[in-house]
Amino acid sequence: MSRALTGALIGLISGVVLAMMFPPRQRLIPPAGTLSQAPAVIGMPAPILGSVPMLPQTALSESEPDISQQPVGALEYSPVAPTLCTVSAPYGREAEGFNALRATLLNGQAAAGHRIIQFTSAAPGVGKSTVVANLAVSAARSGKKVLLVDANLRHPKLHALFGLPGSHGLGWLLEQISLPDLDEDQVNRMDEVMQPGPVPDLSIIVAGETRESPSELLAGERVETLFAAVRDKFDLILVDSPPVLAVRDSLDLAKRSDALAVVVKSAPDDVEQATHATNLLATVNANVIGVVINAVDASAPYGSGYRVYPAHYGLHIGSGRADQAE
Repeated sequence: MSRALTGALIGLISGVVLAMMFPPRQRLIPPAGTLSQAPAVIGMPAPILGSVPMLPQTALSESEPDISQQPVGALEYSPVAPTLCTVSAPYGREAEGFNALRATLLNGQAAAGHRIIQFTSAAPGVGKSTVVANLAVSAARSGKKVLLVDANLRHPKLHALFGLPGSHGLGWLLEQISLPDLDEDQVNRMDEVMQPGPVPDLSIIVAGETRESPSELLAGERVETLFAAVRDKFDLILVDSPPVLAVRDSLDLAKRSDALAVVVKSAPDDVEQATHATNLLATVNANVIGVVINAVDASAPYGSGYRVYPAHYGLHIGSGRADQAE
């Protein structure tokens, strides 16, 4: 038997053995035809910024008071939601996932001079608000001065997650702003709506109520005026915005944010919507810096489901490979 034939047989047998050891489902990155299709529609690589674990969804007790419509300062803190693992268990396994995401995000965006980072999703129900809330806490714990803004004026979540009064917030503040600059009275009103978070160096502006159309408030120049006023007061400003496919609000906000990240769940079913969302974001020249994969099952055996390397390891949506960076 010739050496060429012998080599071919050895290669074939090795391939069969490896295929048996690692069936198609056990890939270390999203398989072809899922998230790998997303960047092509925006004409640019979209790095996977990181993955964060599935969190408990324990509901608050029905006996707890509804504080969502109380004025600012009327009540003390209510318990934070159990999904805020960076508050309740900051050294736990789940919180470490957000700490890793924070390190990747801050290192890259600080170098680019990005301070206002918007988070969105394709559709509701992917856990976007929980992701940005935990990320804000993690960043504040690392020593950054952080402002977290709930810009989802239609279906706000952050006040409930942090147990804060929710009637007095961004909507009211935007209604008070006159262009082009804030006067002293308006600056004082801005300070009024900033509520302290559960950890030092974290301030929160909840969405609050508004008498005007959310679309008109978020599409106008008042958001830009507000961002200009707070930019130099914080190291990092994280903005929770509505799903892209639900309303246009996130597209308007993207024009005024330094960068934007898209939150998706680790399920192939979300890919078509994510692709459509990135198409829409491209129409406003949004600076999409990457994707955060949420609700990864951290308890799954190694190799089952999606396990995602952060961007500094060189894995990009659309690359189909994990190349370790030098």
